Order: sequence, then structure tokens, then C-alpha cells
Amino acid sequence: MLALYSREMLEAMRNDIDDGLRFRNVNCLYGLRASVRISDKQNENRYRLYQCCPRDQCGFFEWFIPLNMPLSYAEDF
Repeated sequence: MLALYSREMLEAMRNDIDDGLRFRNVNCLYGLRASVRISDKQNENRYRLYQCCPRDQCGFFEWFIPLNMPLSYAEDF
């Protein structure tokens, strides 16, 4: 089961990671660099980061998992 980012988890991660989030560049199905966004839906995925097509056209979607996520958070993925 995937862990969900709550506001509290994001704040804790922000305090744990001094240099910001590190991630691998991902391309959408059109070959464009994917955008990183924050879910604002009113469900269990609220505030969760995801990657998608920057033009919102090709349907590419992937939950965002930082490369430098503290182990305490990454173990739940």
C-alpha cells in the first residue's frame, strides 16, 4: 500500500531535507519534461505530489517519490 502525503508529512519532510527535493526527470508520452504538481482533491490523496503531462494532453500520470526522501517515509512505498 502506498503511503499518502499529509500536510504534516510534507512539513516534516521539508524540515528533514535541507537541500530541497531531489528527483529524476521524467518525460510524458509526448517526450516533454513532466510537471510536478500537488493534488488538491478532497480525498485521501490531498496534498500528495504527482507528475503529469505539462500540457495535460497525453494522459501521463505518476505519483511523485523524491530520491532523497527520508527512509522513515520511503519505507511505506
